[in-house]
Amino acid sequence: MATVPKSNMGPTKAVPTPFGCIGCKLPKPDYPPALITFMFCAMVVTVILDLIGNSMVILAVTKNKRLRNSGNLFVASLSAADMLVAIYPYPMMLYAMSVGEWDLSQLQCQFVGFVSGLSVVGSIFNITAIAINRYCYICHSLQYKRIFNLRNTCIYLVVTWVMTILAVVPNMYISSVEYDPRTYSCIFNYLNNPSFTVTIVCIHFVLPLIIVGYCYTKIWIRVLEARDPAGQNPENQFAEPTA
Repeated sequence: MATVPKSNMGPTKAVPTPFGCIGCKLPKPDYPPALITFMFCAMVVTVILDLIGNSMVILAVTKNKRLRNSGNLFVASLSAADMLVAIYPYPMMLYAMSVGEWDLSQLQCQFVGFVSGLSVVGSIFNITAIAINRYCYICHSLQYKRIFNLRNTCIYLVVTWVMTILAVVPNMYISSVEYDPRTYSCIFNYLNNPSFTVTIVCIHFVLPLIIVGYCYTKIWIRVLEARDPAGQNPENQFAEPTA
C-alpha cells in the first residue's frame, strides 16, 4: 500500500468541521509531563479561587444593604464577568489537558470561545463603567446621587452587558474559533482579517483605555485641587450615597 509523502510546507490551517478536533492540524507542543501536571494543578487552584473569591464579593454586595450602592454593584458585575471563565472555559481546558487534545464538538469549542470573549470584554467594559462611576462620584458629586440612583445603575449594568454581547457576537461570524493545543483552549483567530482585528482592538481595548485614562486623570486632578484648602468647594466633598 502506497504511503502519502509528508508535505514540507509545514502545518496548515485547521478547517472547522462539525466533528472531532477543529484544531488538529495546528502544531502540538511537546510539553514535559511534569509541566502539564503543574499547569493542571495551577488551573484547578485558579478555578477554585476564582469561584470562591468572586462569589463572596457578589454575595456580600447582594446580601448587605450597606454595601448595595451603585459603585459596589459595578464591582459585583465585574466579579460575575470574571467568574464566567471559571464556570465553563477553564473546566474545558482541564479536560483537554487530561486527554491531551480536543476531542469534543466544534459547537462546544465555539461556545468556549464565546464565553471567554464575554468574560474578557465584560471585564473591560465593567472596569470602564467603574471608572465612569468614580469620575462622577468625585468630579460631579452634587449630581452623583441623581445620575447613579439604584434604577439608573441597573439600567447602566444592563447596557454594559448588552454592549458586551454585541461586541462579542460578530466574532462568531467574521473570525473563526480554533483549538490551540499550546494553551489547551479554543480561541478566536483574527489573522485572516486584519481590518476586523484593528476594529476589535479599538473597540475592546483602545477606546475603554482612553475612557478609563480620562476619568482617572480628572479624578487625580480633582484630588490634587482638594488638597488645597483655598480651592475647596462643595464638589470636593466625597461621601458615598447609601442609596
